[in-house]
Amino acid sequence: MKSITLLCLMLCISLIVYAEFVPQSLMFSSFDEIEILTSYSDSLNTNCTWFNSLSGTHSIHYLELLYDYEDNGVDIYCYYIKYKDETSVEDMIALLESENKVIVAEPNYHFELHNDPLLNDQWALPLISMDQVWNQYSYYGNDILVGVVDTGIDLGLNDPEASFYGQIHPDLEDNLYTDANGHHGFNALAFELPQDPYYVQDEYGHGTHVAGIIAGRKNNTYGISGIAGGNAITNANGCQIYSVKVGGTIEGESFFMSSVIRGIVRAHRDGVRIFNCSFGLGSSSQGAEITQFVNLLNNLSNPQLNDPSLFICSAGNDWAEVSNYPAALPYTMSVAATTIDDSKALYSTYHPSVEICAPGGSGGGVNLPSGILSTTPRDELFYYHVYRGCESEFAYMSGTSMAAPLVTAAVVLTKQAHPTLNLHEIRQRLQGTADDISQANPEIKYIGKLGSGRLNVLKAIETDNPHPTLRLHAVNVDNDTYIPCGAQSLNMNITMRNWWAPSQGSVTGTLFTSDPNITITNNALSFYSLGPNDYELFSATAVINDSSNLPGTASFSIQISYEGINETLYFNVPKRVNISASKISIPNRTAISDLVIDDMNMDGKDEIAFISVDSQNPNYTYVSLVK
Repeated sequence: MKSITLLCLMLCISLIVYAEFVPQSLMFSSFDEIEILTSYSDSLNTNCTWFNSLSGTHSIHYLELLYDYEDNGVDIYCYYIKYKDETSVEDMIALLESENKVIVAEPNYHFELHNDPLLNDQWALPLISMDQVWNQYSYYGNDILVGVVDTGIDLGLNDPEASFYGQIHPDLEDNLYTDANGHHGFNALAFELPQDPYYVQDEYGHGTHVAGIIAGRKNNTYGISGIAGGNAITNANGCQIYSVKVGGTIEGESFFMSSVIRGIVRAHRDGVRIFNCSFGLGSSSQGAEITQFVNLLNNLSNPQLNDPSLFICSAGNDWAEVSNYPAALPYTMSVAATTIDDSKALYSTYHPSVEICAPGGSGGGVNLPSGILSTTPRDELFYYHVYRGCESEFAYMSGTSMAAPLVTAAVVLTKQAHPTLNLHEIRQRLQGTADDISQANPEIKYIGKLGSGRLNVLKAIETDNPHPTLRLHAVNVDNDTYIPCGAQSLNMNITMRNWWAPSQGSVTGTLFTSDPNITITNNALSFYSLGPNDYELFSATAVINDSSNLPGTASFSIQISYEGINETLYFNVPKRVNISASKISIPNRTAISDLVIDDMNMDGKDEIAFISVDSQNPNYTYVSLVK
């Protein structure tokens, strides 16, 4: 059985999950609008002959229209079905896709998680300048609707014996969406499990934590302050959280792709345009298998729409350079996590699809002050308390799941400050006003993979006019990622990406290094535009010489100037021994591989390893280690 590779570490709370698909159910897109005429226990009679044939043969007993859309003037309908016979999901997909009215069929993935007295403990807020925002402005959320696609929210319904049974978490009660019937969102999981479709109680703990980061009530003499949670002293309204419950029970994880689609569609119909998605669906190589989901988000968030939605998504906790859906989609906002010193959190995914960073905590487990403090269910009958030891009422958690809602809340405040901007213009404003964090993350592997920098809410609000924002996009040395020790006349190519307003003038820079063994032939650089693209790129080339004999790391900085803006960006380039294996002389041996230089025996010193063969008998192969 195929599966999506999704990751949430025990030490980092995030709905980045492993997934397998659910048996006897799947989704498909069709040109036909299928209407149920008669329902039987083991089949359906519809207006489509081809579907009736499949239904009768394979006991298709459930059909649901998830959403529909128009593509180049053609109506397309996305359906979810359940069937009772023993046909495998793979075979059922093949049967459906053999019908000429079916565009694509794919599994229904089942996700399994592996993820104001306290104001002074919220170290992330001053880091993104929220203290200055609150001192200088009166932006608190203003009833802007935010969909939290997650595990629900604490309505006080987990423990019937609790004294607060039926009472919403006090830090969230003023900032929940409530419709005419008293509902606080939509439980999309109810179509998979026997639950009420409006029961959005959080039995897991993750959704309540995310909601508190966005909308915890400020100055209510209780708990924490969310970024867009209103102000109890001035009676300023916060944003309104619309809970889109898509998974999570006290027994464990129950996350379905169909629930995510169903929940987003319903929230959008109810007016939600800002969505926080602290979950992920694994590598983008799986994109062809989640077409229904990808099409939905692309159709809702296309910037060409009059009223586009914005999906703010956690980049993932993969400890590596990978892309995750939905964060890697073109119109979503992918958020990586940083720590208190602006360095990338060890667990955080980094990737060219990342657009911005925000504090997410250092990891290491729940309840650690290096994490992000927020609300949790007040009872002790939720999954993260029972199985992870997470504290009730308020707790520290770490993960890109915690970084994403900081950005979501910043979108809300920036929309309140700039109401004429659409959400994708606000997305660009957040990118263009982020603080550069290259000095804290100078490793060449991070260049161009941590977005435009770390979120700065104050700059996003108070910057009057859009301006260019240049960040390092790529650095290479003679088309490689290292400096050969002792090499001369090396071309160092530096490429910048512009994250905001188009540049109207020249871009110049001065390259510096602190490495005494490196000289820069000409450190004055003039960047030239690489031409039209989805974004502006500027490139310049310097020539460097190295006189060192030993490997190490060379540190560089570049002072750039453009349109009255002066900034210093930082990067490091590793240096490697410039030696060929063929020059290493070992009696009766011939080297047949490139060198690998690393600390092989973990003694703190690099060794050189290569593969060789016996000169007299080539059938004998050796791995040689030179110290």
